[in-house]
Amino acid sequence: MPIVSFQIMEITLPLSFISFIAFLLVLRLIYKLNSMKKHAKTPKLPPGPWKLPIIGSVHHLALLGSLPHRALRDLARKHGQITHLQLGEISAVVVSGARMAKEVLKFHDIALADRPKLLAAEIITYNYQDIGFSPFGVYWRQMRKICNSELLGVKNVRAFCSIREDEVWNMIGSIQLLSSAMSPVNLTEKVFAYTNAITCRAAFGARCKYQDELIPLIKETIEASGGFEIADLFPSKKFLHIISGTIFKLARLHSKLDRILDNIIQEHIENPATTDYTNVQSREEDLVDVLLKIKERGGLDFPISKNSIKAIIVIRKHSILPALPLSVMEITYPLILVTFASLLLLLKLARQSIEKSKGNVSPKFPPGPWKLPLIGSMHHLAGSLPHHALRILAQKYGPVIHLQLGEISTFIISAPEAAKEVLKIHDIAFAYRPELLASKILGYDNLDIAFSPYGDYWKQMRKICLLELLSPKNVRSFGSIREDEAWKLIRSIESASNLPINVTEKIFAFTNGVVCRAAFGKSCKDQDLLISLINEAILAGGGFDIADLFPSLKFLHSLSGLKPKLLKLHKMIDQILDNIINEHKHTSESSNGDLVDVLLRLKERGDFEIPISTKSIKAVIWAMTYILRYRIFFDA
Repeated sequence: MPIVSFQIMEITLPLSFISFIAFLLVLRLIYKLNSMKKHAKTPKLPPGPWKLPIIGSVHHLALLGSLPHRALRDLARKHGQITHLQLGEISAVVVSGARMAKEVLKFHDIALADRPKLLAAEIITYNYQDIGFSPFGVYWRQMRKICNSELLGVKNVRAFCSIREDEVWNMIGSIQLLSSAMSPVNLTEKVFAYTNAITCRAAFGARCKYQDELIPLIKETIEASGGFEIADLFPSKKFLHIISGTIFKLARLHSKLDRILDNIIQEHIENPATTDYTNVQSREEDLVDVLLKIKERGGLDFPISKNSIKAIIVIRKHSILPALPLSVMEITYPLILVTFASLLLLLKLARQSIEKSKGNVSPKFPPGPWKLPLIGSMHHLAGSLPHHALRILAQKYGPVIHLQLGEISTFIISAPEAAKEVLKIHDIAFAYRPELLASKILGYDNLDIAFSPYGDYWKQMRKICLLELLSPKNVRSFGSIREDEAWKLIRSIESASNLPINVTEKIFAFTNGVVCRAAFGKSCKDQDLLISLINEAILAGGGFDIADLFPSLKFLHSLSGLKPKLLKLHKMIDQILDNIINEHKHTSESSNGDLVDVLLRLKERGDFEIPISTKSIKAVIWAMTYILRYRIFFDA
């Protein structure tokens, strides 16, 4: 398959585009007016109960006279599995159905991975440095990795086995003493004493002199922070935290906790764990030792501080305390709401007035070249190869540039540090794909892995490609194909030894032979036609199409003539791929297990979240012909 010349990507302004400038400008203005009208509309929210000024839906949880989960159950029966509640300033969506919960927790988990910002969590966890309330991002992923691999890995949990056995015998002994004295046994108290002992020994070591003081203190902290706090529903009204008195109580408890945790960490620093069992003062490594070791080791994106260690210890201790009575979580209608309702209303009106007076502020973009109406920065890329033009712009405006390409707002990254920010630290935020006409038509509505939108389908197809199609075992199995095609290449060159040889043509014939045999099997009668069509599709779809920069103006695809051409090519490619798939279905028993066979087998197995269709198979085959091409040479 010949390499496509970079000149295909050269950006020039077509005459047809210049002809339509005035017409497009009018359409753009109409489109902008419609967008402003749509933007002014209230967002469409799920159904929910009626609301009161200021407090919203809080009274529905208070006046129903029941516990919150029961009040929410009654509201779900009336309004459906997805209910919208306005809790003060907080807009909340309550999901109560298993199917809907799966949508939230599994399919859209990243989009809904934010944590509530609560006063108690901010104070107790050292400004959200724990894993429970830390905002979703690089720091949270780092701490989760530490917890899973370093603190609660299989090896560590197994190491706690002796602690568990020892504490079980202690519990049995204490129960035996009470039973021999014919005294009643409070099993709940015994079980939680057993759990606390295990956790303290695993976290702090066998001799934790602060255990008796620490456990009641953490329990008191949970009781203080686990109830209803009106200020959490009005985060912009900071004075409510002071009026309610909760901030002072939590600060006092946090100060006591902090002092104890400081002492524990200091003792571990002065008396580190050792494997010298001949030393009477030696002790085994616990979780605090592990965290201190990670802190000293460094090499993390976010260095671990002493506060991070204390925050992790606190959240680990929370999980072993007995469940609090549900009455602690009961929502009552506080008098403070009624007292300050009128004041909050005045504050809200004042804030709205200030926001209106400020007007709409344009978002702050990186620097970039000057723009023209409608086309934006496109003229800066005309007359030169794109990468040359972008290099010149980067030299002038810096490593991060903003370009307005028609309707598309684009950021150009040209420095390693900035690229790392985008590709590694904020990779999920930038994991979207451009919606191009060529990829939509040729990729079966973006069902391939290259242009499929980031989400569950893309993750599933990537997993299939890595584990099933391009696994080391599969790629190694292509060794015989490579050798066979290499001998064909050598013989064809040998037979033409007295004639001029086009080495490029020979190499690409070899590559195409390897790829087609690995993907479709040994006998692919349509190989030459398919390769020719794919080359033509790349030439057609790899160039510049003005319509891709104006996605809202659908008619441009037809005017440019590209859409009919791509549809014609797609139809011919689709027919060939259909024939190949049908042949594999009829000869599956004698098949040698090429990529089409693997995909058909996965389709028949049918144990995926998103079922694999014939279109998915064709889209993957389309993409794999390119991926496999480079992987084969990489592993050869």
